[in-house]
Amino acid sequence: MAASSPRARAFKPVSHVIVDVDGLLLDTESMYAQAASEILTEFKHTHSLDLRAQTMGLSAVAAAEVFIQAFDLPLSPLDWLAREESRLSENWPSVPWLPGALKLVHHLFKCGVPVAAVSCRDAQSLALKTRDHSRMFEMFSHVVTSDEAQGTDLFSLCLSRFEPRVPTQDQCLVIEDSPVGVRAAVQAGMPCVMIPDAEFKDGIAPAEASLVLDNAHLFQPEMFGLPSFDYKPVTHVIFDMDGLLLDTNVYYNEVTAQILGEHGQASDETFKMESIGMRQKDLVPKMLEFYNLPYTEEAFISKYIKLLRDKLPQCQVKSGVWELVSHLEKHKIPMAVATSSSGGNFKKKVQNHGDLFSRFHHVVNGTDPDLDEGKPAPDIFLLCADRFEENKPDDYSSCLVFEDSPNGADAAQAAGMQCVLVPEWNEVTAEMTKSATQVLGSLDNFRPEDFGLHPF
Repeated sequence: MAASSPRARAFKPVSHVIVDVDGLLLDTESMYAQAASEILTEFKHTHSLDLRAQTMGLSAVAAAEVFIQAFDLPLSPLDWLAREESRLSENWPSVPWLPGALKLVHHLFKCGVPVAAVSCRDAQSLALKTRDHSRMFEMFSHVVTSDEAQGTDLFSLCLSRFEPRVPTQDQCLVIEDSPVGVRAAVQAGMPCVMIPDAEFKDGIAPAEASLVLDNAHLFQPEMFGLPSFDYKPVTHVIFDMDGLLLDTNVYYNEVTAQILGEHGQASDETFKMESIGMRQKDLVPKMLEFYNLPYTEEAFISKYIKLLRDKLPQCQVKSGVWELVSHLEKHKIPMAVATSSSGGNFKKKVQNHGDLFSRFHHVVNGTDPDLDEGKPAPDIFLLCADRFEENKPDDYSSCLVFEDSPNGADAAQAAGMQCVLVPEWNEVTAEMTKSATQVLGSLDNFRPEDFGLHPF
């Protein structure tokens, strides 16, 4: 069965969802494949797509046994796993979300649909893979790993842990990427949607799969009686800047750490999450009070700016920005920037990115004389939308805001606008994302057609 886009059809309604981690949520399968290829090369053998298909969805030991038996390798499963781990451990924390995966999980979480996850690997491996995504994994009611199952069917065990109500098997939808996983879900009595690895084409999807899709973006929840994506057509786009267009937050972190370190303190993550996106004039007094720092507001700002001065011009454009901005410009979508950054800092940040910022109709910064309240108040986005002059949006809901901070998402929601949140911080909790219309792991994963825009 070939993967495809969904057609307008309906299946029996479900109330709960279980998703696989490896190859469905996180792009780990390619890393496993690379490690296996390197190990086999040591013994002058070649990895193949057929072997990948055989091992996807298996436990670590079972997958190792497949390779060992296929080539009669002089290794035990533990030897194989040790070689594999040495190649993977450094890269696990940087494993990215697969396209559409975080968007789907966030939507179900926001709509109150109980969602859980399963991993055919052990808990230690899962902890490494999700280190930089751990707060987003709070969207799951629970996660079950292979070392917990101990011979018990993984999906049945996961099903039994839903609280306060355990659904029946046919009320729980499984979303999988591997043939092994699809068959296990079906054998457990659960309907299953398969989203196979992009490298695989015809022949990999078991006939038992309820539906086969090319990617998670194509999943339509309403086909299974789940809440649909409630996106509205967009006519105008507003971008935040720091952490969204430009990779500047690393410099703010460095300077904050330096100043706090001078006073024997370290950054408090909760305070940082609550303050991201605020204007300088709103943030500084809160910061001085929270950390009990011995500065006047003027002295602190002067010290901060002096330390930042040489760093900000070095900032780089973030991944996916050029592609999206160029695409929107090509299709004549009006764009603007609404940033809490002060006017002076703004100039330093953009001094090497004039070509990018020349594509925006206008910029509203945190020191704009017409700006009353900063984020999370809606003022900056309302002001920004109203400055599109002769081509103003008919309704604020037709404005799409791109943000990296929960404060920014709250501000967009308060302005009646839709918001795509691309959180840069692992400290952003699942609960903090609820005001966002959509959450993505990377701007590269944005799909314009979700909001009625021309597709890439």
